[in-house]
Amino acid sequence: MLTGEISKRAACREYDIHWETLQKILTHTEPPGYRRTKPQGSKIDPYQPIIEQILEADKQVHRKQRHTSQRIFERLRDEHGYDGGITLVNQAVRNLKQRTKEVFFPLSHPPGDAQIDFGFADVWLDGELTKAALFVMTLPYSDAIFVQAFPRECTESFLEGHVRAFEFFGGVPTRNIDHLGFLLRMCELELIDRERRASDRRLKAAQFPNHKTLDSFDFKAQPSLNKLLITELLRGEYLDKKENVLLVGNSGTGKSHIATALGIAACGQGKRVKFYRVTELITLLLEAREERDLLKLKKQLSKLDLLILDELGYVPASKVGAELFFDVISTAYERLSVMITTNLPFEHWTEVLGSERLTEAALDRLTHRCHILEASGESFRLQDAQRRRTKHSRPSQPKTK
Repeated sequence: MLTGEISKRAACREYDIHWETLQKILTHTEPPGYRRTKPQGSKIDPYQPIIEQILEADKQVHRKQRHTSQRIFERLRDEHGYDGGITLVNQAVRNLKQRTKEVFFPLSHPPGDAQIDFGFADVWLDGELTKAALFVMTLPYSDAIFVQAFPRECTESFLEGHVRAFEFFGGVPTRNIDHLGFLLRMCELELIDRERRASDRRLKAAQFPNHKTLDSFDFKAQPSLNKLLITELLRGEYLDKKENVLLVGNSGTGKSHIATALGIAACGQGKRVKFYRVTELITLLLEAREERDLLKLKKQLSKLDLLILDELGYVPASKVGAELFFDVISTAYERLSVMITTNLPFEHWTEVLGSERLTEAALDRLTHRCHILEASGESFRLQDAQRRRTKHSRPSQPKTK
């Protein structure tokens, strides 16, 4: 319930509700409820059984005599009064064919693989119908097969079957695969593939400017960086503890490289990561505020495990931009980890955020549970430029006969 005199914008911020939700509250004294709208049917829906019959009948004729989508459309129009477009017919035919399409799983085995399983059969033994357990070993590469009947399926029959099969084949396969083991192996491969694809999606969603890892970072050129702490952060325990990371140092000392590498490692650990330059994030916040989508953007940020903010200190923020930036920091406090790279010492952050009170409150939240990495060496880019300049200015040695 809204009480007292308060602006609509302040009410949205105070009660953390969307602008449209506030309008509904002010318009209706009681919740109006929701009406579930009936899904609208398509013109092609009544003709789906007819299309299925045509496609089913096509399976009995030669491929060249089967109906095309164009021919099905013409028959529906001429014989059944269909007045829709051909696009709906094309889509319906495509969906039905995909639904009934056979799926084949390729199986290939190298030489030396063997498959083992038990089957059962009714056999006449001494004039009586008896259920026998059949030990079956096959060599898929050569299609060789060995079958041995046993009174029952048990460990003794399993081991004895192996011994007799090895004698029959004249050797021991390099790898035995039973059907359950094969199924488990396929499940393992599927899980590995799903995790790989999920990791790729997390990397894409993080929007890193470059793909960089610690393997390509030269710690010898930046001895001031705490390599032991960076290696510890790489394990990701700080993310579970909702701890922050601040990388402070001059331009070109590898702060963004370290932040990107830690972010990529977090994506590999199943964490949701987002990379922003500070000016980019403030611009997005200002645009969302103007378009009344600020709550939506804040909700997206709150679902992250790690928020990386790069290059704080190069461009000062406006008063409103600084307030929105602080709101992000305040909302993230003890809910998710924030990683910031900056070229400014903490006492100079007022040059970006403007207000001393705002800067003090932001630093209080960021440094409460925080790891600080300082890089005080020379710029990588400056060193590289000096090396190139020295190489090009070096006089060539005269040739001697």
